[in-house]
Amino acid sequence: MEPLLELMKTVCAAYGVHTAFYDPLSGEALRRFDGGLRARLYENWEPTGLMLLLRSLEPGELKVCGDQFGCRYCFFIPPGGGANRAAIGPWQEERAGREGIDALMKRRSIPGHFCPELTAYLDSVPLIAAPHAWESMLSAFGASLFNGSGMPPVLTCRDYGGRGGDEKLRYSPEREAALSLEIIESRYEDENAMLKAVSEGDTEGALRCLGKLRKYPWRRMADKGRDMKNYVIILNTLARKAAENGFVHPAHLDRVSAGFARRVEEASMTSDLLHIGETMLRRYCALVREFSLRGFSPLVRNVINYIDFHLEGELSLSFLAGHFNVSAGYLSARFKKERNLTLTTYVINKRLELAAALLRGQGAFVQEAAERAGFLDVNYFCRLFKRRYGQSPGAFQHGAAGGVVRAVPPGRR
Repeated sequence: MEPLLELMKTVCAAYGVHTAFYDPLSGEALRRFDGGLRARLYENWEPTGLMLLLRSLEPGELKVCGDQFGCRYCFFIPPGGGANRAAIGPWQEERAGREGIDALMKRRSIPGHFCPELTAYLDSVPLIAAPHAWESMLSAFGASLFNGSGMPPVLTCRDYGGRGGDEKLRYSPEREAALSLEIIESRYEDENAMLKAVSEGDTEGALRCLGKLRKYPWRRMADKGRDMKNYVIILNTLARKAAENGFVHPAHLDRVSAGFARRVEEASMTSDLLHIGETMLRRYCALVREFSLRGFSPLVRNVINYIDFHLEGELSLSFLAGHFNVSAGYLSARFKKERNLTLTTYVINKRLELAAALLRGQGAFVQEAAERAGFLDVNYFCRLFKRRYGQSPGAFQHGAAGGVVRAVPPGRR
């Protein structure tokens, strides 16, 4: 995909607005164009009008259209896209509110039992507070995409042509339950996919799933701000458990979880809560990538966790073997087989990493850093440190204080 088109998708996604590509001859794909709303609402709806609109597009033209539900879209032919057409949307320029939805349902003869589904759909559509600036941004992207000397024409039409609302609706009493069940199943599927991505440390996949989850309504309380906070609190709990399922020790997770809980309660704006939710997934995925012990035997997992949380204490092979009731020979062989390095080397690496963090982030004295990292002999510590980082602890600390970022050689956990 052209880099500029990819950037356009990324910017739209930052506003919560979806970008997709369709073959104007593929009616089946277009039936899911609006998340399947019309296909669920109208038993006999077909995307004929939408197919005609996509076929009528001209190269270098942006067409911004509204539909019968108050949603807007932007259509154009992407450069190098072959027969495909690009569709950005839906978005809204203002919320209909309960009265507006009631009026819409009356005008379109939509049965009353569909009100929860329609309300949920419209609540999930992103709101663009500055529509003129938004359309100017789309136009500017279009001008760059099409390499024109000026802005591409932005044509506006009232309805993109999907006039299913003018048809007579045919519903059975069971249809409402089926629609609700479909939404619930879809939400749980996306939620499980997000948790799986977190447990694997897949940040991109987790954020992609979070974007899908934002399409679904979350209404439990009349206070929208409190509702959003509750949603992010639940997200924190789910992501924490997912990271734990990724074999991250609870001690790593508890500190992060508590920090996010405080941030959620202190947040006062919806935009802040949305940002916290994204940051939360990034942090838990990073914890999985850094601390996951997936694939190791219970013995080696327990030994590693003990070492990580007791770096100041006794960590000799004989002590650890006795602590975990195994022979020193068995523990040594098992650890080297699974970690591909000796237990002693692992302990030294972890202690050096802790000392480097103390010198770099907390400004500890060299002797203090050595002691807190479990080194009883400062001279021995300095020799090991220089061998690992290529400079003495004092020089390392001076470089960090001066803003010099030094890459730490990758060490095995």
